[in-house]
Amino acid sequence: MDGGISQNPDGSGKAWGKLPIASGDNNTLSAIGSLQNSKNGNFHSATGGLALDNAKGHSVSVTGTHIADFGKQATAAGQINLMRNNGHDLSANAFATRTFPNHPAIPTFDKVGGGVDYNYNQKLGASIGVQHVDIAKRTEYSAMASANVFRTPTSSLDVNAGVSKTVSPFGNTWEKSGAFVYKKQF
Repeated sequence: MDGGISQNPDGSGKAWGKLPIASGDNNTLSAIGSLQNSKNGNFHSATGGLALDNAKGHSVSVTGTHIADFGKQATAAGQINLMRNNGHDLSANAFATRTFPNHPAIPTFDKVGGGVDYNYNQKLGASIGVQHVDIAKRTEYSAMASANVFRTPTSSLDVNAGVSKTVSPFGNTWEKSGAFVYKKQF
């Protein structure tokens, strides 16, 4: 089992887990789930689904999410490893999400996105990404950096920091983010 907890400076946080349910020589099928709280500590969302991971770094997943006081989401995601050698790891990812709001005045909308992730020796990392919601004509660009503070065979602590820019008909905004991420394998 793999899992982790992250806490953001604004008070929001997330706990997640991944439990292998079937495994072969090159592939592992796992049940995945997460719980997320909002800035004020209240329940925000719960996610559950399945993930198929390949030993070469490729993966696909399908998840469903319940968002408090809003509705549900269904997401399909995939990742392909582009390079893995001498401590360097480079992957590309993409996702598509469909949202089903509880309120009839809010339309169902789709979100698509993708990105590139780089990691060196599980110590330093960087990622860039983009996501777009067509019905809102909203696009978000993001860049994130991470550094590992400590690592043991079963746990790790990372520090993440980044920026994002949102472009929409209502204006452009910049937002900074950061988090401490603790992961533990059982």
